[in-house]
Formats: sequence, structure tokens, C-alpha cells
Amino acid sequence: MTELSPAVEKPVIRLPNGTCLHLDSPDCLNDARFIIGEIFGEQVYSQPGFELHPTDTILDVGSHVGVFAHWAAPQIPQGRMICMEPTSAANRFEYSLAQNGITNVRLHRCAAGGPSSTLEMIEDPQFAGLNRSNHFQQPAYMRLLVAYFKKKQALGAAQVRTVPCQSLEEIMASESLEQCDLLKMDCEGGEFDILEHTSRHVLRRFRRIMMEFHVYHSTHSLCKLRDRLVADGFAVHVKKKWLNHLLTKTGMLWATRID
Repeated sequence: MTELSPAVEKPVIRLPNGTCLHLDSPDCLNDARFIIGEIFGEQVYSQPGFELHPTDTILDVGSHVGVFAHWAAPQIPQGRMICMEPTSAANRFEYSLAQNGITNVRLHRCAAGGPSSTLEMIEDPQFAGLNRSNHFQQPAYMRLLVAYFKKKQALGAAQVRTVPCQSLEEIMASESLEQCDLLKMDCEGGEFDILEHTSRHVLRRFRRIMMEFHVYHSTHSLCKLRDRLVADGFAVHVKKKWLNHLLTKTGMLWATRID
């Protein structure tokens, strides 16, 4: 259910688990509803062996407006989430956390990748779920779909912004995090660069990894991504819907550390 305040027209979306997602403009509704449909409807992050437990620690890379955190945080009441989001979507996310009284989530306003660096990102407030590196290009199908919605609703153009970037090791050190139960990544192609800047020692501090992968650059290779994780001691399962992968170059990857 979506409610609009007559005075400011700021949507509030009531989620199936009783939390509420607060947005700052009706322009964000289509993007938010799509992500809600994936996480709460299609249950894209529900996979045998990846159930959340009350004391879990989760590192969420690519938090966007916080739909995943609204889904996961109530499931880990004695655990905690560390979230990374470098764009203005973090403003909506932070406001939603406060409005819901969610206190086991800590937000870092930065991207993940190379240590103590910067990243040029394409930021589109109306399609925050598609914010990505300026070096990546989405498939033609997705570009046409976004252009259609923008024209239909007279939405503004995306902007390029330089955002701060930290490595997974830096984030874990800042949080005094020696081990982590789950690494979740949905960062529109950034997962390849993130793993490139993450050593085997650091990667093995995660028990499980789940990510939506995006082949948005000529250097992106799902085979290399999978081989890297296997070489670092993970059992890997890849899930692709053939038509969706053909059109969007995306899919899901699940990795479990083999002790």
C-alpha cells in the first residue's frame, strides 16, 4: 500500500513485514516498487542455505533506498547490518531507518571498490536501483525501458557524480569486523572491481556471499567471477533465467565458504 501526504506528496510504502519505506518524491515510486517486488514478492534473496539467523552480521553493498535492509534487519534482531550506499538514495534510506526505529543498521555513504579512492557514478534519483559506474553501459533493452518511462512521466536526466570509495577491508576494519555471516552485493557491475580489490584473506572472512551480477563491461566475465570464488574456497551456484539474462545481462550468484 502507498500513501501520499497531501502537503508534501512524499510516498510511504507499507511493506509486507510491517515496516514502511519512506521516499522523498512520487518520482521514485516505480523504481522502489520494482525492487520491493523482487525482494518481498519474488523472494530473490531466499535460497536454501542462505536463511538469516537472529544474530547474523550482514554487509550490504549497494543498499539503494534500503529495501533489502527493511527486509533483512527485522530478521536479525540480535545481529547487525553494515550498509554501503554512495548516492543520494542514502538520504531516503537513512530517513526510513529513523522512521521505522531500526537501530541495528549502520550506513556508510560510500561505494565499495579500491581502497580510499573515488568513483564516477551515474546517479538517477528516479531509478536509484540502476545507479552505476560511469564506465559501465547497460544492455539496449534496459536503456530503452528507462527512456520510455522517463519520456512517459517527463522525468529528468541522470547525473554523473564523483563519490568516495572504500575497500571491503577498510569497511570491516572501521567496524571492527573480523568475521561476517553474509556479504550481499547488488551494485550494477561494481562486484567485479570489488572482488579485484579484495584479497583471498579478506574474502574468506565471509561465510556466505550472495549477489546479483551484471555483465556491463567488456572486462566482465561471469566465468572468471565464479572461478575466482571457487579458487578462494567457496562452493558457487549461479542462477540465470535465460530470457532475463539475455535482455538484462544479470543473474544471481550464491557462494558458501568451504571450511
